[in-house]
Amino acid sequence: MIRDRAQLASYIALTYIFVVLGGIFLRFLSTGEVYTLMFSLLLPSTWIATLVSGVVAWGLWHRFRWAWWLGVAAALFQLVRMSSWMFQHFSTTKLPGFGVILVLALVGIFLVVLVLPGTRASCAR
Repeated sequence: MIRDRAQLASYIALTYIFVVLGGIFLRFLSTGEVYTLMFSLLLPSTWIATLVSGVVAWGLWHRFRWAWWLGVAAALFQLVRMSSWMFQHFSTTKLPGFGVILVLALVGIFLVVLVLPGTRASCAR
């Protein structure tokens, strides 16, 4: 069982990595488009999100305070970025796909777990 909320947040950050990278490979496997795979893997935003999520997951697992702050900043940045993208690309009658909603839900749950008082208190190093 998870000992504290910081470890739960760490698991959520790792799940985010697997969903983002896994979505790229699932799209390639379902469509066979090599160009889309190469384009997605060459985007700096993909690797920055993966790197930041990995660093935050490692830092939260070890209960570092800087990881808590970085996680909050990264989650807020990602929520603002995704919200603005969704408003530009989707009208009120057309909803985004399941992958977009899943990533948005993961980021939202991650942020909620982070702002709980027990999570911040456990990140004291």
